[in-house]
Amino acid sequence: MTSSALFSLALAALIAFLRLVNADSSSACNPLNGPCPAIPGLSNSEYFVDFTQQTTTPADWILADYATVGYGSPNGANFTFAKRYDAPYIWTRFYVLFGRIEVVVQAAPGAGIITSAVMMSDDLDEIDWEWSGNNFAGSSGAVQTNYFGKGQIGYSDRGSQPAVDDPEHKFHTYTLDWTPEKLVWSIDGVAVRTLKNTGATTGSYQYPQTPSRLHLGLWCSGDPNTAAGTVHWGGGYTNFSAAPFSAYVKSVKITTSKTCSSWQYPSPFDGTWQSVQCTNQTLALPCTYTVAAGDDGSKIAKNLTVNVDTLKAANPGVNWDQLMVGQVLNVPGGTCQTLTTTSMNLTTSPTSSIISTTSFSPTAFVTSNSSSSLTKLFKYAVLDKFRSRHNGFDSDLLRVNLRCHYDLHLSFNHNHIDYQRKLLLYYFDNDWCK
Repeated sequence: MTSSALFSLALAALIAFLRLVNADSSSACNPLNGPCPAIPGLSNSEYFVDFTQQTTTPADWILADYATVGYGSPNGANFTFAKRYDAPYIWTRFYVLFGRIEVVVQAAPGAGIITSAVMMSDDLDEIDWEWSGNNFAGSSGAVQTNYFGKGQIGYSDRGSQPAVDDPEHKFHTYTLDWTPEKLVWSIDGVAVRTLKNTGATTGSYQYPQTPSRLHLGLWCSGDPNTAAGTVHWGGGYTNFSAAPFSAYVKSVKITTSKTCSSWQYPSPFDGTWQSVQCTNQTLALPCTYTVAAGDDGSKIAKNLTVNVDTLKAANPGVNWDQLMVGQVLNVPGGTCQTLTTTSMNLTTSPTSSIISTTSFSPTAFVTSNSSSSLTKLFKYAVLDKFRSRHNGFDSDLLRVNLRCHYDLHLSFNHNHIDYQRKLLLYYFDNDWCK
């Protein structure tokens, strides 16, 4: 297989992982496919967070489900890959359209350990900084820059790997200067790449130009079950016995001239920045939330874009393993002058009671009531895949496996969009939830 083909496989894996993260962190509403609600913007021209002064994930960031990010260190936010399948990630609650994005980062060491600082929009525009823990198996320090428009993976000739001095042991300031005309990647104030907007609105070279959130975190490209091209791109197989591997982010500074408290996509949307509307709506949280069928703490927190630990702290005495339909919860930071947000009306059956208990019934899981044929096929696929991989049923492994796949299923199925179903199948076939 050629190096270009290997690189393409690696890019496909990277894009799939980042889409998974973004889908998990949003309403999974792509404005290219239909109407979407307004999204929060940045109402001030400058945003700055010093992670060395934080003790927990800041309120304007979201922590990925089942992830841990450490704070309280002079090195700032600590993203640690401690064991196989770890993928600590945080991302901003707000979206930015053009501006300067500066991150002070020390990448994690280790073959196949990928540190990421990525801008991504809901219609899958993307701007990347990516570091491999052994510099992509190179002899000197390197970082990868890349971009994507509307999720088009396309060809492997859009990435570059500029040199950087010992990125796994030294902090550097990595900057994106993003305007409607061009995009400049800089390291410690020195430009290392410039991309001009050619105006392409179709194909593989579309310019990223829609409101985006900043994602920070780690993922592993060197797992033994990962495709060979991905392993090769990331610098080889990961030695899990050498873990933990840690990346650090000291600070983030975002400066923009396009201040806006909320962005609204028109419907239909043509994919261009000129069509995105600044509506300056006040997107306030409700003061209470009424539990609906199938809800659990993580799902409610995700729908409301609040931290699950903060949600639990605002509701002392609540049994989160046995939430009752109709139960009213306090929403941290909410205001009673807005309408209570209701739960998504999904056509799937709740699995929290199955996944959280110590026993598991495959028959009960598969035969639970559902009006969605995709849901039923999905359930059989998960069970069949798990049975073949683990030669039977291990209750602890299966609970984790089902939770991951089922959350993924909900994220990509609740709008019933064909491309989202295809992405779900891609993740499933490529074992993102092993």
